[in-house]
Amino acid sequence: MTIQYKALIRDLNYLINLRAVTATKLTDPHGYLLKINLQWPMEITETEFFKRIKNIPKGKVHGFLSA
Repeated sequence: MTIQYKALIRDLNYLINLRAVTATKLTDPHGYLLKINLQWPMEITETEFFKRIKNIPKGKVHGFLSA
């Protein structure tokens, strides 16, 4: 798996954990149905959003950018 796919999967997992996106496994062994939760901005407060974002691990590639 390339680095780009790993980053995509990582970012999708963050969005799923924030409940901004849902993922449903399809019958195809490698298939998922992704749905955007359009109601999400109305379901989360700005304070809660920033609290959750703060807990997301920082990238290790450019440490000086995430300080």
